[in-house]
Amino acid sequence: MQEPIRVLVVDDHAVFAEGLRLLLERDERMRVVGIASSVAEATALASELRPDVILMDQCLGDERGVSAIGRIRELVPGTSVIVLTGSAMGGTVAGAVEAGASGVIEKIVHPDELVRSIERARNGENLFSPAIVSEVMRARRSQVTESERMVGSLTPREREVLRLLAEGCDSKRIATRLGLSVHTARDHVQSVLEKLDAHSRIEAVLRAGELGLVRI
Repeated sequence: MQEPIRVLVVDDHAVFAEGLRLLLERDERMRVVGIASSVAEATALASELRPDVILMDQCLGDERGVSAIGRIRELVPGTSVIVLTGSAMGGTVAGAVEAGASGVIEKIVHPDELVRSIERARNGENLFSPAIVSEVMRARRSQVTESERMVGSLTPREREVLRLLAEGCDSKRIATRLGLSVHTARDHVQSVLEKLDAHSRIEAVLRAGELGLVRI
């Protein structure tokens, strides 16, 4: 007889996690080797217990379960992760695909379907349809292209202005630091906001940080 599939349950609702454990262990093909309630605990237990499959809640308090997937896959390459969610919305699916999850399953799934999904994930199958993966990758490429467009549109002077904005400089200080008139400095700031599609200086700095243009 084949060894039971070793499952790690990660959910910060103790009653749900325990109920899931009892449900799975009614099936002789399943063995729940541990329960974690946070990203840190999930990572530690995954490294220690080396489960075949992890059932990872989408939200763990103030943390996102998918944030642990990349780290877990580095520590335990053979482990598959299935994200559990209350509602499999587009953002949840996209985040799970990009993080390297094997699939996303709603918590209201029928127990038989959950077991089948765990078996498929243990066997290395991808539970996402090819159409979903393609759509996520297309959206990702579109985001990268837009980011490249924003970065490429900034002139060297505007990058200097952006760096000073990140340091907390206002238009007068920018003008002084760069030897410009205040009017010209303000024009540069406005141009930076427009090119980064930002509505405020703070938003521009945050976007620049995301794009790797400044350190924040």
